[in-house]
Amino acid sequence: MPRIKAGDIRIYYEEAGSGLPLVLLMGLGCPSRLWFHQVEGFSPRFRVVTPDNRGVGHSDKPATDYSIEMLADDTAHLLRALGIARAHILGMSMGGAIAQQFALRHPEMVDRLVLSCTWNETGPYGLLLMEAWRTMAQKAGMAALARLTLLQSLTPRCFGERPELVERLLALFAEHPQPVAAYVRQNWACVRHNTTALLSQIKAPTLVLVGDRDVQTPAGSSRFIARQIPGARLVVLEGLGHGLMWEAPDKFNSAVLEFLAGS
Repeated sequence: MPRIKAGDIRIYYEEAGSGLPLVLLMGLGCPSRLWFHQVEGFSPRFRVVTPDNRGVGHSDKPATDYSIEMLADDTAHLLRALGIARAHILGMSMGGAIAQQFALRHPEMVDRLVLSCTWNETGPYGLLLMEAWRTMAQKAGMAALARLTLLQSLTPRCFGERPELVERLLALFAEHPQPVAAYVRQNWACVRHNTTALLSQIKAPTLVLVGDRDVQTPAGSSRFIARQIPGARLVVLEGLGHGLMWEAPDKFNSAVLEFLAGS
């Protein structure tokens, strides 16, 4: 397995394609292999790097408190270890929070920034959601939480029309089980995430992408982020929820590729 020393941990990562580096950062509790549609779509044009975040997949899971800032620094350490000085950064959900902090803490390493289905700070709605997920993980286990997460990520139509996608996603969660304690540490890092007063400092060209039926990170957060980042572009995909990159990969990938090809 390709694991590399990055700061104080060893990070698992995979690479595909060649060209300008494009880093894909996954969300809370998610292994990086959930980017399968994007690796396929982006690798013909880019050197796609997909790391497992601290606490999930095959990366180290130290028994210490995590923060989004820490996860952003992990990403910077990984890129330096791979000899990558500058890259496009794409993050979804928690990965989008990491991408925000990466752009703030390591601006010289960001070419273009894509923030998908993410949020700027955890308000009352998010606090209750995070608490519910922690309770589910601790009381019912991670397999039950994975099923709940997919129910909240995909539209009801998708379950009926694309059962093979649902099974593939569940299988990937099962193949890369996350310890409950590591999940809880990532969860608390999300709870503490807050870039509201800092977003205007992001200088990288930015695309903000969200589904209008997202119940995990509602579209209002993305609209706010897009207003605060100078020059940011907002794309709202209709009829899609939090898992838009799985349910509608053609639309998602096309929006990203069009943005990355821009001048």
